[in-house]
Amino acid sequence: MIAIGFSTTKQTPDIDVKQAAALKQMQALQARLTEGPKYHTLTQADRQRLIKEGYAADLVDNLVFITQRNAANLSGAKDQLITGFTYAAFDPALYETDEISLHLQQINQGCCCYCESYLSATESGKISHFRPVQLLDETGISPCDIVNQCSPYYHLAYQQDNLVYCCPACDEQYKAGQFPIVGKRFPEIELEHEQGLLIDPYYDDPRQYVRFNPQNGQAFAYDLVQLFYQHTQSLDKDDIAELLWRQPSAIPLQCNAAGQSISQQELNQQFQTWRNQYLNSGGVSKGHITITTLGLNRASLVLARLASLNQLKLSASVADSSKLNDIAMDHSHAYRSLAIDALHTWHYQQTDESSAVTLPPLATGPDTNTAIANRPQAFKFPQWFRASLRYFVTESELDKTQQRQLVCLSSKDRVYGQQPKEKCIFLPIDWEKDTSNIIKVRSHRNIWESSFSELARSRPLELINLFTHNEVWVEGAFEALTT
Repeated sequence: MIAIGFSTTKQTPDIDVKQAAALKQMQALQARLTEGPKYHTLTQADRQRLIKEGYAADLVDNLVFITQRNAANLSGAKDQLITGFTYAAFDPALYETDEISLHLQQINQGCCCYCESYLSATESGKISHFRPVQLLDETGISPCDIVNQCSPYYHLAYQQDNLVYCCPACDEQYKAGQFPIVGKRFPEIELEHEQGLLIDPYYDDPRQYVRFNPQNGQAFAYDLVQLFYQHTQSLDKDDIAELLWRQPSAIPLQCNAAGQSISQQELNQQFQTWRNQYLNSGGVSKGHITITTLGLNRASLVLARLASLNQLKLSASVADSSKLNDIAMDHSHAYRSLAIDALHTWHYQQTDESSAVTLPPLATGPDTNTAIANRPQAFKFPQWFRASLRYFVTESELDKTQQRQLVCLSSKDRVYGQQPKEKCIFLPIDWEKDTSNIIKVRSHRNIWESSFSELARSRPLELINLFTHNEVWVEGAFEALTT
C-alpha cells in the first residue's frame, strides 16, 4: 500500500441533489424504525404507507426491519432488533459516476488502492467503499467464523472519501464487508472516535504500517517489527528502516516460496515471544490486520510483485541514495511501496556485500488455489447474496430441528413481509457449516433441490423472482430454539 493524495471531484448538480435526497430519506426511515416492536416485520401495508408518505419505493422495498438471533445465543436472551438496507437500496449510478470513476483512477495512478496492482490497462478496477455500506462482516469465535448483518455505515454510501478504486480480488474475495475496529463501533460512538484497524490510504501513511521484503515479495507488518526493535534493542525509527533494508534477514518470520525460513532463527524465537506478550497485553498491529484482511500475501499477488522486481532491477539505478523514493515512484505504476524497499535494499547491496539479495525464481511460487482456500468460506459467496438471505423462524416453529425456512430480504419475498403474522426471528446463515446442506424449493407444481452455490450463481433479480413465487427451505441438522 502507498499513500494516496485524496481530493474530491465536482459532480453534476443533478447527482448532488439525488445523493442528498437518498441520504436524507435513508436517515429518516432509520429514525422511524428505531422504536419499532421486536419480533415483527414490515408488512406490505406498512411499506405502502411509507411510500404514500413520500419515501422512495426503491428504499422502502429494500428496508430491513428484523429481530436477529445469533448462533451463540440460541436462547433469545440477546435477540437484537436490526434495521438497515439491502444491497439494492444503494444505486451505483450515484456513487460510480463517470466523474468519480475517472477521478479515483487518476489519484490512484490506475492502481488498486489496497494491493497496488495496475488496473487501468484492462479496465478491471471498480469503485467500492472503504467502510462497507451494504453488509458488515464481523469475525465470530474463530477467524473463519463470519457473522454478517446490515451495515451501520449506510450513510457513507455517497461520501467521496469513503469511495475507493480497487481490484475485485481485494474487494470481493478478501475484504468483503469487513471493517475491523478496536473498542466500540459506530453508532455507539461518534464516527470520528471509532478506532478502525484497517489502513486508510487517504488519511494514513501505509508505509508506517506495511512494508515489503524484496527477498520474497511479501508484505510484512512494519509497525509490529518496528515496535519489536524499539522495545528490545532501543533502536530509533531511522536505524530500524536502514537495518531492514541493509539486512532483509532481520525481518522476522519470513519464508521463501518453498516454506523455508529466510530470517535469522534466533530472531524468530525472540520476536514470537515478544509478539505474544504484546498482543496478550492488548496491543494491536494495524499492519498485520490490514495484510490479513486484504490478503496482501495471496500467491498470485506475490508472483506479480516478484515479476515487477525483475523488471525494476533491469531499468532502475540505485547509485544515488537520496533519490531512491523518487525513482521508485517514477519507474513504476504498480507496487510502488515494494519498489521503494527494493531500491534501498539494492543500494545497500552495492555498498555492503554481506547484504546481497537474490530474487527467487518465479516458477517456484506458492499454489494460488491453496491461498484462496484459506479464505473464510463466507467470502466465496458475493456480498449482495449474503446480505439478501436469512433463516426465518416463527414462534410456533422454534422447536424444529430438521429444516429452516429461507427468505430473501426483499418486500417481494412470498414469506417475508407480506402479511401480518405471528412473532418471528431471523438467524444468519452459518457460511462455514450450512452451505453443504440441501435447499428445497416448492412451486405450485413440484419440489426440486438446489444449493447455496447454485443460488449464488443467480443474478439478483433471478434470486428475488425465485423467492417471490416459491417456498424455499434448507434441510439439515439445526438446534432447537427457545422463547
